[in-house]
Order: sequence, then C-alpha cells, then structure tokens
Amino acid sequence: MNSINAYFNPDVPWPSADEYRIRYNAKEKNGIELDEAVYGEAPDQDSFSYFDSVPRLILKPIDYETDIEDALSACYEEYLNSINYELKNEFGDANFRFDENMFLYFGSYQGLSEPIDRTVCVPLLEDESFYTEEFVSQLQQFLKAEFPLWRIYIVARSRAEEDESLTIYPEYIIAGSIQSRPETQGTLLREWRQKNYDRVEISRGPRRRQFNAVKSKLPEALGQFKAQIGQHPTTFLQLAAFDNWQGDQQKASLWCLVASQRMYRLSLSSPDSQLWCGRGDDYYFTSEDELTNKITRYKNDEEFKYGLTQFIFSKKPDCQRYDLGFRELQMINNSFEPTGKEWAFTLDVKDIIIDESLRTEELPKN
Repeated sequence: MNSINAYFNPDVPWPSADEYRIRYNAKEKNGIELDEAVYGEAPDQDSFSYFDSVPRLILKPIDYETDIEDALSACYEEYLNSINYELKNEFGDANFRFDENMFLYFGSYQGLSEPIDRTVCVPLLEDESFYTEEFVSQLQQFLKAEFPLWRIYIVARSRAEEDESLTIYPEYIIAGSIQSRPETQGTLLREWRQKNYDRVEISRGPRRRQFNAVKSKLPEALGQFKAQIGQHPTTFLQLAAFDNWQGDQQKASLWCLVASQRMYRLSLSSPDSQLWCGRGDDYYFTSEDELTNKITRYKNDEEFKYGLTQFIFSKKPDCQRYDLGFRELQMINNSFEPTGKEWAFTLDVKDIIIDESLRTEELPKN
C-alpha cells in the first residue's frame, strides 16, 4: 500500500482516474475489505494506493458528500441547455443522457453499493465536442465551489482506449495520461477532442455517409415502394449496397425499404453459404414529410408505416457476385418465426458503392 499526500508535496504528478487502483481522497484505507467484497476472497495485503489532496485527518466519511451526483447532473443540464445541445445524434444514438447510469462513483462499476473514493464518473458516449475549455472550466469552478475534494472522470468508451479519458481536478486536467499546466489546458483539451473525433470518425464517417446517401434515395423510392406494397404487402425494396459496415472492410452493408410491420432475415447461398449475415441500423417513419426531421431509430410505442433496414454480410475476396435471399418472419408467441415466404436475388460487386466515392464533403473537425 502506498500513500501520497499532494498537500505536502505540490509538485507530485496527479493520477489519471484510469489508474483505478489509486483511490483519491478516500477516508478509509480498507482495500483488503473492498477486494474481499468484490472477489469473495481477502488478499494478503491492500493492493490499492492512496492519493490525498489534503491532510487525511480532515477528511470526513464520503457519506457526507454523496449529493454530488445530482449537483453535477444539474451543472451539465444547465450548460447543455445554454448551447441548445442536441442530446441525440443523426443516427438516434445518445450524445448524452440524464439518467441514473450517467453519474456514478468509483465502486459502482465493481458492483459495490458505496463510493470507494471521491471520484464521480461520467461515460463518454457519442460526442466529445461539448467538452470545450469553457465547459471544463465551469466544471472546475463547480468542484472548487461545492466539492473541492472531488474529481470528475470522463470515462473512455473502452478500457483499451484509455487515452480517450479525461480526469478533471479543480486545478488540473489529465487527458489520457498527460497532465495540463494552466497555460496548456486549452491546447491539451483541443488535442484530446481531436484524438477522440479521429478515432470515432473511423466508424462514424462511413456510417454517416451511407445514411445520408440512402436518405437521398428515399423520396423517389417511396413512390415505387407504395405501388409495390399495394399489390404485394410482403414486398421490400433494395436501395443501395456499400463496401463496408461502419468502417469494417471485411463486411458489406445492404439497405432496404420494408414495411415496418414485417421482419426479414438475410442469407447467402453463394459464393459461400457459411458467410456471416446480420442486421445493422433500423429506422422508422410514416410519411415522406418525416424523412428529414422525424425519421427515428426506435419504434417506441408508435405505429410506423415504413422501415429502413441495414443488412450486413461478410465479404469474400475476389468475389464478383453474391447470391442472397430474404426470408420473411412474423411474430408468434413473442418470437419471430419464418412464414415460408422467401425471395432470392443477385448482387454484383460492381454495383456496390465504394465509401471513398462518398467523401465529397467531410464534417468540420473540432
């Protein structure tokens, strides 16, 4: 067990919250008990380290300060409202949420019912752009004024990409593992946002370009689809195929317009019937007027007339043609079962749209 007190050593490097075995301003040095609670077995010694920003004697039990969740949520809400921030992106995914899973303590991720130190965690979802110098400074002022012994941990999207994380102290920030100085905080934040943007854009860029390309085809396709659906209620309409799925070049994606009350499963018969098939995004709408402003990824409880469905399948090198099929499903006893209706069709590789051809206009970088 190691213990560092920054109060007596102001030049010591402050820890990134990624180092979750370093507990920040924890009142109790009870790492053996915590490990026993999580793993069911007491270790021989305390495997945690302890980093304190004030003399340990003046630290109170954390129970006295656990209203930071609601206070921090209100701080976020006030700022995001002030900039008219959209809580969902163009795909219907949450850029940010206000729910019980967004503001958690260290310990919650290990299944413990109480915080193990003074760290409040906020997951990084789909968007990093609102973590501007202005907002991060507001968060630091929030800590100084109301919770000076706490830190805010913007949790990376995955443990493998911890350089995406951001640790906010009242006086410092740590982006990944790099600690700021007062004069470098703005630059470090811009570099952190750019790194996050570039990494996510690998999948988000192709996804955005495909979605926009398909939406541009919908007004014309909808007229054709209406004529078909009047004669054949189980029909579907192929819109476009693309050479990747969210940047994964091992897969191709096929977008179709379907009746939202129907469900279809894609299969491959050649060049290899064992190639993987699956589903990607699903979107729903009722009228042509909704194509630009009311298309939604989630059905909720509403009745939508049309579905925009992305099917995915594994590609095979040097293949020139894919023989595919659709199987219709219907809901029986709370599960989808085949109706016996199937359709076969051929997709030539030359008709698959290359993502590079869609890069006519890139989104501005942060």
